[in-house]
Amino acid sequence: MAYPGSPEREDALLLVVDGDDEAGRLLAEHFTRRGFRASHTAAGQDALDLAHAGRLRVAIVDVALRDMSGHALVSRLKEIEPRVHVLMTAGDYRPEFEVRARQIGILHYMMKDYASAEPHLTQASSRDPMSQAMLGALRYQRKQYGPMTEAFEKAVKAGKKEGLVWAVYAWCL
Repeated sequence: MAYPGSPEREDALLLVVDGDDEAGRLLAEHFTRRGFRASHTAAGQDALDLAHAGRLRVAIVDVALRDMSGHALVSRLKEIEPRVHVLMTAGDYRPEFEVRARQIGILHYMMKDYASAEPHLTQASSRDPMSQAMLGALRYQRKQYGPMTEAFEKAVKAGKKEGLVWAVYAWCL
């Protein structure tokens, strides 16, 4: 994988494939801001089309996708680009899913642990729009609408020009 500023990095694709459209979009935006050519989709077939079209280097793939399993997608991505580095995510941990993922050659398997993330997001600076937006989205998911609004208000105040923050806030309303 190329490093920031290297010519090879500019055309290498970092692909985020997550059935949770908003989470995937936020993650892809995070990497784009850091200079990666990142793309997001919630569907496995769209991910395969993107992989065929570009230089796929890294894929972050969720176990649950809209049209196929994450495991099936990773197997097919490895056929397209055998050297792709794959991180697989899951909303709930099942040992058999991790074993299967490791058998098809993933680099790392991680669980989306929202409960553990909340204390870190709560302690993040109120001037960090992405942390506040993520906290707002987490509270939306838990149907805590008052605290959700409070977090999003901090997010849009800190990131007045952050279109993604405004879009996620509007979606949660």
